[in-house]
Amino acid sequence: MGLAWLSKIYKDMNNKEKYLHYMEKLLATQTPKGEFPELFYNKGEEIVHNENTPLGWSQAMYLVAVA
Repeated sequence: MGLAWLSKIYKDMNNKEKYLHYMEKLLATQTPKGEFPELFYNKGEEIVHNENTPLGWSQAMYLVAVA
């Protein structure tokens, strides 16, 4: 949720560079099915998500960030 929220904030502030930066990080957390996990962590170079995926709020925050 944090990456989507930061994307939304920077988009609203018209800071396209930071908006795209956080959007890129957010998109990197997607599962192979295109879902956004409840939480995730970096395991070296790999992004690992927990099993509670997808959750409505994480999908909704993505939609808010891109709208």
